[in-house]
Amino acid sequence: MRTVADSGVPGSAKANITRPCTDGWPAMYIATTRCHLMLRSSGIGSDVQRPLATVIIGGLTSTLIFAPVIIPPLYLWLAKRK
Repeated sequence: MRTVADSGVPGSAKANITRPCTDGWPAMYIATTRCHLMLRSSGIGSDVQRPLATVIIGGLTSTLIFAPVIIPPLYLWLAKRK
């Protein structure tokens, strides 16, 4: 948190904290939608692909929620406490 907020990059601490959290969501969204194909597969090897796809989709979905929604306010709250 200190490295991002005090890095000397022009802009406010809020902008320096929220920018890295929101820049990566398009790639995660595309990966999540592509993994749905693995989840719906029914061919050879689908018994291995389905559980793996479930875990990957769950992790990417939670990251899509936590990164832009929960982590920036938490960092800003911790920065104000100090």
